[in-house]
Amino acid sequence: MKKSTTLKRNRPTQKRGQTNVTKKINNLRRLPYLALVGMGIFVVLIGTAIFNFNLTEKPNANAFTALPIEKFEMKYAGYNPGTAWMSWLSDLQRCSSTEVIYGAKPTTAGNYPTLVYLHGTTADSNKNKEGQKFIELAAAQGFVALAATYDSGSSIRERDLNRHAYCMFGDDNQGSLKSTICSHAKVDCSDGILMSGFSQGAAIALIAKNYEPSVKALWAIGLSGYIYRNYDVPSDSFAPPLGTRALPNDKLVINMGEASNIFSKKLAAADLPSLKQMTGNDCGNEFDCIQANGSGYYVIKNAEIKDGVADHCYWLMVNKWSTGMSCTTAPKELDPGFQPPTTTKWSMLTNLNWLREQL
Repeated sequence: MKKSTTLKRNRPTQKRGQTNVTKKINNLRRLPYLALVGMGIFVVLIGTAIFNFNLTEKPNANAFTALPIEKFEMKYAGYNPGTAWMSWLSDLQRCSSTEVIYGAKPTTAGNYPTLVYLHGTTADSNKNKEGQKFIELAAAQGFVALAATYDSGSSIRERDLNRHAYCMFGDDNQGSLKSTICSHAKVDCSDGILMSGFSQGAAIALIAKNYEPSVKALWAIGLSGYIYRNYDVPSDSFAPPLGTRALPNDKLVINMGEASNIFSKKLAAADLPSLKQMTGNDCGNEFDCIQANGSGYYVIKNAEIKDGVADHCYWLMVNKWSTGMSCTTAPKELDPGFQPPTTTKWSMLTNLNWLREQL
């Protein structure tokens, strides 16, 4: 049998005592490399810590985080347009229509501002789904939001608008919208009331402060001379010196669509002049007339809307079967530029944040 052989590597002979010296020299040579590696690890750890801190402790101010919400309902005594012809009735006696208030608020503990939303014409015929959609999104942004239903079938005349506003906010009406919500356990009106509304609802909200001093500010949607009878805006819709409106100009912001005149996809003749009068700001033919403090008006251009037509109901569901006419009493979605998490000048996030700042 052949003997197995083991190959051995030839190693240079070393004198006794050289081994430790050599190791020390090699260790010294490694020091700069180890220092660089250590520094790199340190930088990575610090960078990661800062990144995580920014994510957890300092979220982006424009970031949108929806809060969990709960919904509730109550009722108030609203204006009954069926009594309009009854000349012998007082304004208080006309507050004889039992109307529903849909409410939504965050379930997370905290103090949240009170926001009242008034729907557009005919939305009350479909259980105010327009208002319910709006307040659910608003509550998720940190509001106690209330969608007040009202009988919107009457024509938009100064008399009827004021009767609606009176029954909602007049002190004489013990069953008013204001007294009902402010006495409810889920609502705290101590800091005042913020308003928003669409079309006829916006016109009523515009004069709400004439009856209730605690109204602090208004975000009006689809409000212009276009919605009034014969384009005639009542004088009580203008702040002094033009009119008698109690709400100051710097507490009002209006958004409306460029294609209010749906047949020509452009503004109606009365739109810009009425916006200038209602807000007290004149920016010529410019569509963006938002002031430094956030008040003023902004006209949404056709190009800013998903279906390409910024009509009167520009912010509601886009009707695929009727491009350019997005009005609906049962919106399933809102325009992408309007609903969270977008932050356009005409979006919910932008304008509700502005409302919050007015308290």
